[in-house]
Amino acid sequence: MAEWRLIVPYGLALLSSNQRLHWATRAARVKALREWAGWEVRRQGVVRVERAVVAVWVHPGVRTSRIDPPNYADTVKALIDGVVDAGVLADDTGKHVTAVTYREGVRWPRTGVEVLFKGV
Repeated sequence: MAEWRLIVPYGLALLSSNQRLHWATRAARVKALREWAGWEVRRQGVVRVERAVVAVWVHPGVRTSRIDPPNYADTVKALIDGVVDAGVLADDTGKHVTAVTYREGVRWPRTGVEVLFKGV
């Protein structure tokens, strides 16, 4: 069973469903996240899997008082799309991504997202 982890670096802007971004700004962020995820799985040498279960930890920043992890689904969607673009997953449909769970992680210096993929 293949397993790999993506930890979004601080330099990449995250997407939250609470943001009201201009379409071009949002598109640029999606593209950056998607491309980074594709390059990262290639760098890690991840093997192709038919299906995967995805676990997401959203780590609140030190100045964050409350965090709602599912609000970062837009970030995770872009990351999964990048994994599909890299050929690690055939598609991001329910047949290939069987579950996505969101949890609150430990405090980091800035809000961050960590994604664990488990091939099944």
